[in-house]
Amino acid sequence: MPTRRWPWFTPFLVLLVVVGAALVLRTVTYQASATLEVAEGTPATHVVDRVEDPALVEGVLAGMRADAPLTDQVAVEAAVLSGPEDGAGDSRVLVEASHPDPRFASAVADGTAATVAEDGGGVSVAGFSEVPTVPDGPRPALLLLGGAIAAWVVAFLGTTLLGAARQRRVVRR
Repeated sequence: MPTRRWPWFTPFLVLLVVVGAALVLRTVTYQASATLEVAEGTPATHVVDRVEDPALVEGVLAGMRADAPLTDQVAVEAAVLSGPEDGAGDSRVLVEASHPDPRFASAVADGTAATVAEDGGGVSVAGFSEVPTVPDGPRPALLLLGGAIAAWVVAFLGTTLLGAARQRRVVRR
């Protein structure tokens, strides 16, 4: 019974897969969002600027620092979801927060929306976020990991098929 030989580069591919998996776990971020209802007379762009104010975000983070890992990796953005931007009618503003921990992303989005709504000025919270479960998109590390696995599978199948073809030739002689 012939012994199976692994390709010479198998250890390198295994190392690449391990490093790729570590990068994936480090770089995946989750996004959570909350929605603000902006009453007529309040410019939605003013609310967007307020949500993205670094001082407001720092205030929201200050209450969570003891419980939240990687607070330096949080990002908060806002955009007008619907309605006029100049306050000529009712509008909706979407508040998005991203973080490697999905629960923390949700807490930051909800906390930022609640803080802006507490300030008044015709702004109220229309909907809080749910804890997200899906990353916001593929990362280069994820693509690297997939490429490494595909390369290993191709190399393994290629060497196995080449070995089988060589063995058939030897048996025929």
